[in-house]
Amino acid sequence: MKIRVYNIFYFFKLAFKGIFRNGVMTLASIVILVSSLLVMGSSWAITYNVTDNLNRLDGYNKILVLVKEGAEDYEVTEIGERLRSLRSVTSVDFKSKDAVLGEMASQYPKYEDLFRIYEGEANPLRDQFTVTYDDDASVNTLTYQIEQIEGVSYIGANVEIAQNIDTLKSVITLVLSWLLILLLVVSIFVIANTLKLSIFARRDEIAIMRYVGGTGFFVSAPFYIEGIIIGAVSGGIAFGIQYYLYKYFMVELLGAYSIVQIIPFSAIAYTLLGLFMSVGVGAGLISTVMSLRKYNKV
Repeated sequence: MKIRVYNIFYFFKLAFKGIFRNGVMTLASIVILVSSLLVMGSSWAITYNVTDNLNRLDGYNKILVLVKEGAEDYEVTEIGERLRSLRSVTSVDFKSKDAVLGEMASQYPKYEDLFRIYEGEANPLRDQFTVTYDDDASVNTLTYQIEQIEGVSYIGANVEIAQNIDTLKSVITLVLSWLLILLLVVSIFVIANTLKLSIFARRDEIAIMRYVGGTGFFVSAPFYIEGIIIGAVSGGIAFGIQYYLYKYFMVELLGAYSIVQIIPFSAIAYTLLGLFMSVGVGAGLISTVMSLRKYNKV
């Protein structure tokens, strides 16, 4: 069996020659792919920031637990241990009634003398625990379990808010995920049609190579390399443009409002670059396969 050995540099030479020879088609493919990648990248960055800001909302995933009046120290300790043992609980913070009174006094220094009257045994406040959980779906079960702990007198939980926020995150993630998939499919078909025009313009060249004995691999390899190069170049260009778009619109404009916390671009740069390169190269290869399907038939 005869094994064919090909010079990879020869294929790269043909690929670059084809890219520059069909400059208009190549430019059109790059512009289309860069535009699609920018829309996809921006959608992903917005989704990531929205989810992060929703997760940062203070208090929505916390439950306030008040200890019954007159509870002994060992009872308070036991309540804390039982709270920490519950499923989906990530942290339990304790605050004594004296500490709570001190915080209230520091917040309202104008009434400092009034707060001093309630120091010591006269303090009407309760020892309290702040329970942080990570599973919004089980918050109802969690509150029920806390109610069964002996020594607990009150539970304050934003159950409805937590569930609404969790639903909002799910809807946003689902909608933008489908948008990304739709954009990817549309990009592949548009680029494939653009490459078909390029390959159609070179149909005589392909036919001659097939007639003189060129194998399917020999004929197709330069086009595959073209697709990879177009995808990689498009990914790099899109990443550079995305950096400035993110810096201006996300960091400088939205970041100016203190209510919104924008993730630094450096924190998502490698993920975004990997996304652009993988989608760009993948789209280039898939488009090339779809475009060459007709010409690979003997």
